[in-house]
Amino acid sequence: MIREDFYRLREQHPDWRMGRDSDGAVVVIPASRLESGNRNHKLSVCLGNWARKDGTGQCFDSSTGFELPNGAIRSPDAAWVSKERLSEMPKTRRRAFPRLVPEFVAEIRSDSDSLADLDAGVCG
Repeated sequence: MIREDFYRLREQHPDWRMGRDSDGAVVVIPASRLESGNRNHKLSVCLGNWARKDGTGQCFDSSTGFELPNGAIRSPDAAWVSKERLSEMPKTRRRAFPRLVPEFVAEIRSDSDSLADLDAGVCG
Protein backbone atom coordinates (compact mmCIF):
# COMPACT_ATOMS: atom_id res chain seq x y z
CA MET A 1 0.00 0.00 0.00
CA ILE A 2 1.46 3.35 -0.94
CA ARG A 3 1.99 6.03 1.73
CA GLU A 4 -0.98 8.19 0.69
CA ASP A 5 -3.39 5.21 0.77
CA PHE A 6 -2.08 4.22 4.18
CA TYR A 7 -2.65 7.76 5.49
CA ARG A 8 -6.23 7.68 4.16
CA LEU A 9 -6.84 4.29 5.80
CA ARG A 10 -5.56 5.65 9.12
CA GLU A 11 -7.78 8.72 8.79
CA GLN A 12 -10.82 6.52 8.08
CA HIS A 13 -10.06 4.25 11.06
CA PRO A 14 -8.27 6.36 13.71
CA ASP A 15 -8.96 3.83 16.46
CA TRP A 16 -7.21 0.98 14.62
CA ARG A 17 -3.60 0.33 15.60
CA MET A 18 -1.60 -0.42 12.50
CA GLY A 19 1.76 0.07 10.91
CA ARG A 20 3.27 -0.42 7.49
CA ASP A 21 6.20 -2.56 6.37
CA SER A 22 8.88 -1.26 4.04
CA ASP A 23 7.22 -3.22 1.22
CA GLY A 24 3.90 -1.44 1.87
CA ALA A 25 2.10 -4.28 3.64
CA VAL A 26 -0.25 -3.10 6.40
CA VAL A 27 0.46 -4.62 9.81
CA VAL A 28 -2.42 -4.74 12.32
CA ILE A 29 -1.15 -4.35 15.87
CA PRO A 30 -3.27 -6.11 18.51
CA ALA A 31 -4.13 -4.50 21.81
CA SER A 32 -1.73 -5.12 24.68
CA ARG A 33 -2.53 -7.66 27.34
CA LEU A 34 -2.84 -6.59 30.96
CA GLU A 35 0.75 -7.26 32.10
CA SER A 36 2.33 -5.84 28.95
CA GLY A 37 0.16 -2.74 29.20
CA ASN A 38 1.25 -2.21 32.78
CA ARG A 39 4.94 -2.60 31.88
CA ASN A 40 4.47 -0.18 28.99
CA HIS A 41 2.86 2.36 31.30
CA LYS A 42 5.74 2.10 33.79
CA LEU A 43 8.25 2.52 30.97
CA SER A 44 6.43 5.60 29.67
CA VAL A 45 6.28 7.17 33.13
CA CYS A 46 10.01 6.59 33.72
CA LEU A 47 10.99 7.93 30.30
CA GLY A 48 8.66 10.91 30.71
CA ASN A 49 10.08 11.76 34.13
CA TRP A 50 13.63 11.55 32.78
CA ALA A 51 12.78 13.71 29.75
CA ARG A 52 11.10 16.34 31.91
CA LYS A 53 14.22 16.63 34.10
CA ASP A 54 16.61 16.47 31.11
CA GLY A 55 14.65 19.02 29.07
CA THR A 56 16.40 18.35 25.77
CA GLY A 57 13.66 16.42 23.98
CA GLN A 58 10.15 15.06 23.93
CA CYS A 59 8.66 11.61 24.57
CA PHE A 60 6.07 9.81 22.49
CA ASP A 61 3.84 6.86 23.34
CA SER A 62 2.86 3.76 21.40
CA SER A 63 0.19 5.67 19.49
CA THR A 64 2.82 7.67 17.60
CA GLY A 65 3.90 6.35 14.22
CA PHE A 66 7.30 7.18 12.76
CA GLU A 67 8.06 6.78 9.07
CA LEU A 68 11.48 5.17 8.76
CA PRO A 69 13.95 5.71 5.88
CA ASN A 70 12.91 2.37 4.32
CA GLY A 71 9.25 3.51 4.17
CA ALA A 72 8.05 1.39 7.08
CA ILE A 73 5.85 3.07 9.66
CA ARG A 74 6.45 1.88 13.20
CA SER A 75 4.98 2.76 16.59
CA PRO A 76 7.41 1.80 19.34
CA ASP A 77 6.04 1.46 22.87
CA ALA A 78 8.07 4.52 23.90
CA ALA A 79 10.24 6.93 21.95
CA TRP A 80 12.31 10.06 22.57
CA VAL A 81 13.33 12.71 20.04
CA SER A 82 15.59 15.69 20.71
CA LYS A 83 14.15 19.20 20.51
CA GLU A 84 16.85 19.98 17.96
CA ARG A 85 15.60 17.33 15.54
CA LEU A 86 11.97 18.23 16.18
CA SER A 87 12.67 21.90 15.39
CA GLU A 88 14.13 20.87 12.02
CA MET A 89 10.88 19.16 11.05
CA PRO A 90 8.51 21.27 8.92
CA LYS A 91 5.22 22.00 10.66
CA THR A 92 3.35 20.35 7.79
CA ARG A 93 5.03 17.01 8.66
CA ARG A 94 3.86 17.23 12.27
CA ARG A 95 0.30 16.40 11.22
CA ALA A 96 1.44 13.25 9.44
CA PHE A 97 3.81 10.51 10.49
CA PRO A 98 7.17 12.20 10.99
CA ARG A 99 9.89 10.95 8.68
CA LEU A 100 12.53 10.36 11.30
CA VAL A 101 14.12 7.71 13.45
CA PRO A 102 13.85 8.60 17.15
CA GLU A 103 17.11 8.78 19.07
CA PHE A 104 15.67 6.35 21.62
CA VAL A 105 13.00 3.67 21.28
CA ALA A 106 11.80 0.92 23.57
CA GLU A 107 9.55 -2.00 22.74
CA ILE A 108 7.96 -4.18 25.42
CA ARG A 109 7.98 -7.82 24.44
CA SER A 110 4.58 -9.38 25.07
CA ASP A 111 4.16 -13.09 25.68
CA SER A 112 2.59 -13.31 22.22
CA ASP A 113 5.58 -11.63 20.50
CA SER A 114 8.36 -13.80 19.15
CA LEU A 115 11.91 -12.46 19.16
CA ALA A 116 12.10 -13.14 15.42
CA ASP A 117 9.03 -10.95 14.80
CA LEU A 118 10.43 -8.17 17.00
CA ASP A 119 13.76 -8.33 15.15
CA ALA A 120 11.89 -8.17 11.84
CA GLY A 121 9.85 -5.22 13.08
CA VAL A 122 6.43 -6.80 12.62
CA CYS A 123 5.19 -6.31 16.19
CA GLY A 124 4.91 -2.57 16.20
